[in-house]
Amino acid sequence: MTNECPIDVYAEMDVIYEDDEVVVLTLNNEKLIEDMILKIVKANNGIAHFSLIHSCFKGIVGEDRLRTILKRMVDNKILYRDYTGLYMLPEKREEVKKKRRLWWVYWATHLYFRNRTRRDKIYAR
Repeated sequence: MTNECPIDVYAEMDVIYEDDEVVVLTLNNEKLIEDMILKIVKANNGIAHFSLIHSCFKGIVGEDRLRTILKRMVDNKILYRDYTGLYMLPEKREEVKKKRRLWWVYWATHLYFRNRTRRDKIYAR
C-alpha cells in the first residue's frame, strides 16, 4: 500500500529563500496546516489514516506537532477519529459505522455457516 499524498503540500508553503541549488520553505502557521489536513481528508473521500497524513508532511512537520494539531481538530469537532485510527469528516462517521457493521454481520454469518457445514459433515459419518 502506497501512501501518496493527494494534494501538493509544497505548493502551499512559504518560500523563505530561493537559489539555483537550494529552496528553503517554511510552514509555521498551524491554521494553514489544519486547512491542508482538511484538504487531504476531503481529497481522500472524507477518510484518511494517520499514516497518509503523516506521509504528506514527512520532513516538514514533526509527528508530535501533527498529532497535536489533529487532536485539536478532533476536540473542536472538525474531524472525527474512530478507535482504529481513521480520521474522517463528521458526516462520514455514520457511513463508516454502517459499512463496518455490515462487514461484521457478513463475517459472523460466514463463520457460522462454515462451521455448521463442517459439523454436519463430522456428525453425518
